[in-house]
Amino acid sequence: KAWEIVCQIAQSVQQLHANNIIHGDIKPENILLTEDFKVKLADFGLSRKLREGKQYTMGRGGTTFYLSPELLQERKILTIAADIWAIGILLYDLLAQHHPFLKDKEDADDISELEIARRVVSEEAPELPSHYPDSLKKLIKAMLSKV
Repeated sequence: KAWEIVCQIAQSVQQLHANNIIHGDIKPENILLTEDFKVKLADFGLSRKLREGKQYTMGRGGTTFYLSPELLQERKILTIAADIWAIGILLYDLLAQHHPFLKDKEDADDISELEIARRVVSEEAPELPSHYPDSLKKLIKAMLSKV
């Protein structure tokens, strides 16, 4: 069931991107499930419809734990890469059972937003545990690569 949900999330975001829309705030709280486990994306308050020749910046908003490095740095240009990054964080968290830039679940309670932002910007995401297939590790590594 979990993989069906992950696939639905990816398909939903792909549909947005195919229509030149960036969600901009993908995180667990914005992924809703119906009673029959159909995914619904929520909270389009930070989303942007891309127009050719225009760049979009991200103002205040979003959740630090899911923001891409480029959005946490001074060049806050919003691209589809930000959504891909957030899905990579979600997948890593689902599989490893902790955020890639946290040492464990307890770390989440004690870490400041500034520290998580520093880690996201300056550190590489760790690889998934060894019992996962190389293809899955490569996929998530690519999703969490820095632009």
